[in-house]
Amino acid sequence: MLTRKPAPPAAVPSAGLFARASLLSTLVVMLLSRRTHYYDLTTTFLLASSVVVVVFLIIARATSEIPIQEKPQTKLGSPEYDITPLKAPTVSGNALLLLSKIIGNAMLGHIVARPLVNKNGSDQIRDLARQATERGSPMVSMPFCRVSSDTVTDAMAATATNAIEKGISRSYKAGEVNGVLEYNDAYKSGAVTPSQMMHRVLEAIDELKFMNMFVACHREDVLEQARASDKRWKENKPLSIFDGVPIAVKDMIKVKGYKCSDGMVLHDSDPVSTQDDTMVSRFREAGAIILGTTVMTEYGRCPLGYNSHYKGPFNPYDSNCYSGGSSSGSVCSVMTGLVPIAISFDGGGSIRLPAAFSGAFGLATTFGRIPFDCHIGRTSGNVHAGTNTATVTDTALAYSLLAQNEPGHILSKLYDGDIKGPPRPHLSDFDKIEDFSDLRIGIFWDYFNDS
Repeated sequence: MLTRKPAPPAAVPSAGLFARASLLSTLVVMLLSRRTHYYDLTTTFLLASSVVVVVFLIIARATSEIPIQEKPQTKLGSPEYDITPLKAPTVSGNALLLLSKIIGNAMLGHIVARPLVNKNGSDQIRDLARQATERGSPMVSMPFCRVSSDTVTDAMAATATNAIEKGISRSYKAGEVNGVLEYNDAYKSGAVTPSQMMHRVLEAIDELKFMNMFVACHREDVLEQARASDKRWKENKPLSIFDGVPIAVKDMIKVKGYKCSDGMVLHDSDPVSTQDDTMVSRFREAGAIILGTTVMTEYGRCPLGYNSHYKGPFNPYDSNCYSGGSSSGSVCSVMTGLVPIAISFDGGGSIRLPAAFSGAFGLATTFGRIPFDCHIGRTSGNVHAGTNTATVTDTALAYSLLAQNEPGHILSKLYDGDIKGPPRPHLSDFDKIEDFSDLRIGIFWDYFNDS
């Protein structure tokens, strides 16, 4: 039987060779410029750049696909497999845009991309994934936890007549960060109106502009919401404990009248959202004031929180430090006292990390507990909705509102076929919990080890 032996890969010019060729071509152009007495720096630069591009194209034309670099195989599960340092270029803005265009080019892309891929050990990741597949064991998924019928009955009884805030005591001290209870008591007493508070909040946003927390804040819309809340409080008909309380929304959650960019720069051509996400609509229906959308890292990819497009945000305690991400603007809006609650998403720590970096409380709820409409949640099994707040009480209050079932929602269908959905949360006995000695933290070790 005849077999065809594959041809060996073509030799690939090294980066050093390319650099030397580029430098040599630049020197040649400069010498020619001197000989013709036409030594102009701008012209020389343009000519040199043209020669460099030509050299690059010649190399690209003569070069076949750069092969995947083979490295010694690492056995899956071996203790020798450990974290190793990687070196990769750090670019942003126009440089990132240029690099992406080069890598996406059919002729030039492989010359730039493959050395980076080889250097960063992507072949090892592929090999480990292959080993995992060859084992024959299915991937472990995060399961839904369906509570017993007795638990559902108890939850229904606890929430039958209780308001959201039932079980929460007014135990805060004067001078603490303004939370939901402080806002509610101030409005009840008539000491201040929602409109007066929102004027103060908008002034504070201007004073803290250097923090670069907000993508957008539609001031007239904020004041219009506040005036509607004024009227309800004047008539003694607040919609809930949240009436007149400002909240912030991460820039990957749809807010009616706002553009949503997932951390990228907004453009005039970007569409304006025509409706609220389920989470936003629940707060709006409860009378809360939607203050605006907050800065996040590009597509939520960076845990540090800094967005190069918006030049921030910074840690609310020290502007020389990172705030944590990706929900950086959300946590900063909370810890600077602008809002008591910010709603966000968490896929790999985007709520929890900024909470840890910036001293806030972060709750990434159990998968499926809070319904939402963002496209990413319908295609990813690791996205959780949740909040950043300044107090545990505000976390509990927001959770009680957000975690109610949404009939017809995909998460309700997954839970029990949309028959009843997850039981409604309640805060009964919330303030009576003093001893945490018997508290148990659950870890799904099969899922943890499988990752």
